[in-house]
Amino acid sequence: MACIAGLMFVGFTIYVIRYYPREAESFDINTANPTKNILIASQGSDFKDMLTNTLCDSLEKSSMSIRVIDVKDLVNVNDEDWDRILIIHSLSS
Repeated sequence: MACIAGLMFVGFTIYVIRYYPREAESFDINTANPTKNILIASQGSDFKDMLTNTLCDSLEKSSMSIRVIDVKDLVNVNDEDWDRILIIHSLSS
């Protein structure tokens, strides 16, 4: 019985380490004369990081100012400062 409990604990630990959302790295992309201000709030994960980077690469070619923050930092955001806000988040079950 202890062996089964130990295996379950190891499996759960591996799952949490692999899939638990981490904090997203904040950064800004500024263009010379931005016409729009875009805020992207995300969680850190391989998929969300790839999605955010792909989106930023596409938007960087236009005249937009982009800020990426972690979802937990949304409490400090004044939504009137942004033309668009994109939230990339998933709920834990």
